[in-house]
Amino acid sequence: MIKLLALDLDGTTLNKSGEIEDSTREGIERAEAAGVLVTIATGRRFRDARPLGLGLGLNARSSRTTEL
Repeated sequence: MIKLLALDLDGTTLNKSGEIEDSTREGIERAEAAGVLVTIATGRRFRDARPLGLGLGLNARSSRTTEL
């Protein structure tokens, strides 16, 4: 059973235009509905990645998201 899905951003979650495709959003929603925790794992700085993570509404968030 998969318990955690950690997504890279550039070239994975984001397409070449830097956008999140509907099919990606749907896949994330399906994973969360199946009880999988979904988060991002990226080399980007927190301040740059945070808006994307919040925009996706991911269910596995850093406690730092409430501090900033």
